Amino acid sequence: MNQESININIAEREAHLNKANVLIRSFKISYENGDPDGASGSLYYACYHAVKAYFVKCGQDIRRHQKLRTELDSLLKKKNLDKELGINFSRLETLRNQHHYDAIKTVDGKTLEGLVKPAFDLIELMKKLCEEN
Repeated sequence: MNQESININIAEREAHLNKANVLIRSFKISYENGDPDGASGSLYYACYHAVKAYFVKCGQDIRRHQKLRTELDSLLKKKNLDKELGINFSRLETLRNQHHYDAIKTVDGKTLEGLVKPAFDLIELMKKLCEEN
């Protein structure tokens, strides 16, 4: 990889991590204001961008949500990390889909509450992996 490609990779990775941080703030505002629908979408996408940042670092351009989940599950297994992080990421995506595509159902606040800590754990893990050489 030439220096220009390395710089682009670093910039893209940092952009994804910054986006994750912005979405964490958005999640907190929605969550604190009793909006589990909005909170679930923001939290899912915060995780999505943190995971995406790691794979950008690895040179993988993953554009589909399902592919990102599959690659995350493989990563967790390969590095012998908590596979529940991947399972909870999938659960969060289900809530996000419910919020975005179902006009009748709303996200259950208790269900979302149970996914907050695992989501933050996943984000922190991805940030840590992004920092490793």
